[in-house]
Amino acid sequence: MTTIINVPHSLEDKSFEQVLEQVAPLPIDEKIIVDTRHARWASPYGLTALLALAQSRAERPITRGRAVRDSGSREVRQSNRDERAS
Repeated sequence: MTTIINVPHSLEDKSFEQVLEQVAPLPIDEKIIVDTRHARWASPYGLTALLALAQSRAERPITRGRAVRDSGSREVRQSNRDERAS
C-alpha cells in the first residue's frame, strides 16, 4: 500500500513535525508519496529534513510537487516572447 504524506504550506523546523507525525506510525518498508504541491516556502532545515526522511525509508519516496515557472526571470520572459513571435 502507498501512503500520501502531505507537506504544510511552510516547511521549517516546527512545521516539519507535522510531516514526522504522518510518517512515524508507518512501517519502514511502506511506500510513501511526499505531496509538496501546497508548499510555498521551505527553510534550509526543511529541505535537509526532507532529504533525511528519504534516506530513512527502505524504499525511496516519490515526491509530487507543482511545476513552477518563475515568470520574473529573464530567460522565461525571453522564451515567452519567442513563443508569441512564432
